[in-house]
Amino acid sequence: MIPRFTNLFRIPRTSFRAWYLSDVRQNSGFGSVSFDDDKFEAVVDVEQYQSGDINVEVMDSTIIIQARQIDKQGDHQLVSSQFIKKFILSKGYYDMNNVESTLYSDGVLIVTVPRNRTVDECCRKIPIVQAGKPYRS
Repeated sequence: MIPRFTNLFRIPRTSFRAWYLSDVRQNSGFGSVSFDDDKFEAVVDVEQYQSGDINVEVMDSTIIIQARQIDKQGDHQLVSSQFIKKFILSKGYYDMNNVESTLYSDGVLIVTVPRNRTVDECCRKIPIVQAGKPYRS
């Protein structure tokens, strides 16, 4: 007779939720992202990288932050580290022509994207028409 392993792969939701909401995820070295009425802001920890190793690019409505560092140790050994972070923002909602990035002396990079003040021009309200009869007859 073959034993049944129905509960073998069952993972309680509470254990995953506890990890997901824990400080491990928030203190992972990445930083934080915030949105408000005036701007989008990404704070990234890039302490181990030199300023020449860091790139911030804008492609359409996407902010791309990448860093790459290669250290040569001896004649036959290389140590490399890199990361890429992409933030896809709502088209037309942010002013992608005025993106600012600031690198602080303690290794914190802050990328700020101001909100587009002409958002009302690209977004419009659609009126709802009352049919006055049921959809299914």
